[in-house]
Amino acid sequence: MYGRNIKRSPVTAIIITVLAILFAAALTVAVVFVLKYKSGSDAMQAFAMQAGIQSDEASAELAGLKSELEASKSNLAKLQIEKDELLRSFGTTDERYNQLNAQLAALQTQLTQKQAEIEKLHADIIKLGGVYKVDINEQFKIIEQLEKLLQSGAPMRVVKSVEKDAAGVETEVFTKVYPNISLYYHDLERGFTYSYNDTQVFYTASCLKAPFALSILQAATDELQASAKTPDTVLKYDFDQTYTYIKSDAQSGSGVIINEPEGTVYTYHKLIELMLTKSDNIAYDQLKKKYGTEGFRALANKLGTTAMKKDLSKMTASDGGKAIAAIYEFLQSDSPYSKFMYDAMTTSNHRVMIPAAVPGKTVAHKYGWDIGAYHDMGIVYDKNPYVVVILTDLDGGGTEVDNYIRSVLKLVDKLHMNFYK
Repeated sequence: MYGRNIKRSPVTAIIITVLAILFAAALTVAVVFVLKYKSGSDAMQAFAMQAGIQSDEASAELAGLKSELEASKSNLAKLQIEKDELLRSFGTTDERYNQLNAQLAALQTQLTQKQAEIEKLHADIIKLGGVYKVDINEQFKIIEQLEKLLQSGAPMRVVKSVEKDAAGVETEVFTKVYPNISLYYHDLERGFTYSYNDTQVFYTASCLKAPFALSILQAATDELQASAKTPDTVLKYDFDQTYTYIKSDAQSGSGVIINEPEGTVYTYHKLIELMLTKSDNIAYDQLKKKYGTEGFRALANKLGTTAMKKDLSKMTASDGGKAIAAIYEFLQSDSPYSKFMYDAMTTSNHRVMIPAAVPGKTVAHKYGWDIGAYHDMGIVYDKNPYVVVILTDLDGGGTEVDNYIRSVLKLVDKLHMNFYK
């Protein structure tokens, strides 16, 4: 179908019109949703009325499409009668019979295609019909709770500074300040989004290891597909190659390789796994040395990130959302590495934020914790999966901080679930 000029039938035009109406309705929901509660209750009621009208229009268009199908079936039945009469009178050798037989076969194929289009359209209407059933008022109540929690409910951050008196004597001063927090939510099926302060730039910390791994595994997938045509190609991304740990390769921070004896051997496959599951800094450093970051930079640019495409060590919540959505697509793909990445990210450690906020749900995530950074971003595999990213500078961590972040993420999950009641 791609690359061909196709003359659209009236039925196809109807289908396109219906889908356009549905898309516009879904887009309207998204726009109103992004406006949050600022539009007021009158705007919400007006939207509900508009959504209902659009739903009625979509149903009317579907009824028209079904009428077209019934007319075609009637035409098919008449042709079948004519064919039977020709068969009785002249047999199968008559030229008119053969022409009519070919015409019937073509019409039957057309009807089968129309029926499939109707069934798909009907399924889309049922799926998108949820747009009109969402309790908008309840959603805005959840948003109000969420915004209040984000704006004033966080534990204070203690900032240390040094001041000098007139005599030049230095004194440490500790000041409590409200932390910086960013949040991003994206429903992967219906496209609903919610964001708070999502353009603020943070240090990525170890969150960058997930999109970095994606860039490597995508390149390896492409290389395997290309090598199938040229079997003698030497693979750059041969993850069975090995790295031998030496103490001079040690990196501070997270990881487990640093605790192993010098001379321990790892495949690059294992290094990617440890980078994702244990956030191992030595594994990350060696993978950068082996494969470089050009592919990572290309990915950040392709995804339309803002901060990350300029500096891989920086990100916004929306940058993280774009990266995690791309990872979701990869995990759903037929790449030989998709299950490997899924297994690694669903067993990634430090599970006190997103995984702990949605008990019973599978979460593929990557956290980041460093000076000025305490983040988590991931895919929540609900019946209807979604992306959530939370970035903060609450780098003290601890029970109070974790409880607060979980309370934010629980409200996000509640917001998401309310779309599907």
